[in-house]
Amino acid sequence: MQNYVNTIFTIKDLINNATPQVLKNYNKLISGLKIIEEYSNPIITNGRVNHFWFQSILAVLSGNQLTEGGQGNSNPDMFWDKRTIEIKGCTTLELDNLAPIRVGASKYFASNGGIKQLKDSDQTLSEMKKIIFKDSYHDHYYMLTETCGLESLSQIENVRIIFVSTEMLIKNLISNLGPHTQSFHHRWITPSGLNKKKKINWPFLEVNTSTLLENLK
Repeated sequence: MQNYVNTIFTIKDLINNATPQVLKNYNKLISGLKIIEEYSNPIITNGRVNHFWFQSILAVLSGNQLTEGGQGNSNPDMFWDKRTIEIKGCTTLELDNLAPIRVGASKYFASNGGIKQLKDSDQTLSEMKKIIFKDSYHDHYYMLTETCGLESLSQIENVRIIFVSTEMLIKNLISNLGPHTQSFHHRWITPSGLNKKKKINWPFLEVNTSTLLENLK
């Protein structure tokens, strides 16, 4: 997997570089998933569930260089030998438009409650960074996977994966927006030339997808 670090690739790319035995294992896994899809489609499409089997696909296609961790408990999402990988889902629309992607610890999004710590802080950049980094960016690598909004297994080979070192991810976090600057809108231009903006309430929680992709191999 070393050749894939700090690149963007697809499941198809992994398939094209797989050994005959790995392909046999992959096809067996996909056959089982197709049966599940026929009788329980949400297991395939629901973002709260599909990370489990998607990690199995990554493990198989890596020739078991990657192994599954413990999503939802103290273990990392995946292991690469003794190194650890955090996996974050994103949508096709986010990747196509180069929109910011949420990469901070999940407690800082939705109703998970981490925002209260930020609201109660002095809201200086250094203090907010200290709070967020206590819970985030401890793994060696990040994978941003195009699995949110997946509608069918027929799409699986086209799923894109951004595989980066945590060091590179951190360098591309959006940190210039938030209460410390009283500026909250990230602005960028899509590949099709459209001007876009997104409100960013807190620094260090979302990655600048445009600059991240520019820095890949």
